[in-house]
Amino acid sequence: MGFEALIKKTIIEAFEEAMQKILSKMEFKFYRNVMNVKEAADYLNVSEKWLRLNLDSIPHFEMAGHKFNREDLDKYRLDKTGRSFRVVRK
Repeated sequence: MGFEALIKKTIIEAFEEAMQKILSKMEFKFYRNVMNVKEAADYLNVSEKWLRLNLDSIPHFEMAGHKFNREDLDKYRLDKTGRSFRVVRK
């Protein structure tokens, strides 16, 4: 491998590594209403375990893991009378 090829390979590897770091920090930050499991659990004031155990009743979608829309979670938190409630753990 020549010197120019070695430099080119090193630059490409460094660029790809830097882009991976940037993209991992930007994950879903463009979509402020989209939350991952940890963020949704904090938003609902429940544990991540409780959230995962109750996924069948909580609105979510799957895209590289479970994702939650803030507006859907707000609707989920409203009971039939339209009053907001907090999830209470026993």
